[in-house]
Amino acid sequence: KKKLMMHHTVRLLCLSVIFEFLSVFFGFIYQLDYASRGEKAVWLDVVFRLMHAASDIFLLLLLIVIAKGWSVVRRKISAKGRVKIGVFCTAYSYTHYATILAYYREEAQYPEKNVYFYSSEWGRYLIYFRCLAAVWFAYATYTTSKNYEVKKKFYGVLLFTGILWIIALPIEIEVASNIR
Repeated sequence: KKKLMMHHTVRLLCLSVIFEFLSVFFGFIYQLDYASRGEKAVWLDVVFRLMHAASDIFLLLLLIVIAKGWSVVRRKISAKGRVKIGVFCTAYSYTHYATILAYYREEAQYPEKNVYFYSSEWGRYLIYFRCLAAVWFAYATYTTSKNYEVKKKFYGVLLFTGILWIIALPIEIEVASNIR
């Protein structure tokens, strides 16, 4: 701890937790401000959403690299695997931030309308990326557990909880958009 010798996976988890904590903090401040003044402080809402996006990206990256076996059964992920992870995380990050921008653009354009965060085209792309991440995570977890029988129980639990977390958002959005 003194020498900051945490493993990279622990750093990813810590970053995710810190950004989520900041997200909740700024979301709380935004709601307090909105309740007391009666008008939105857009900058607080933007900070809240950016912090939540960063937390989501770091946690999804952590799940994927652990599913690929990094630090559990492998010291390194192959160069091809690292490139795939980098491309996916970059595209997912860009889509997340583009969704935030599209949301505020649509909200500013139609102030009388109640705009839903995932209703834009970018929001749908974000959900598609999340579903793609679930498939990739399941495949990586299955392949790693098949190749390393010793860790089969760990990867079984990881598969169940990871898939549950990854697909919870698309399921939540689908249910919310279909209920009147």
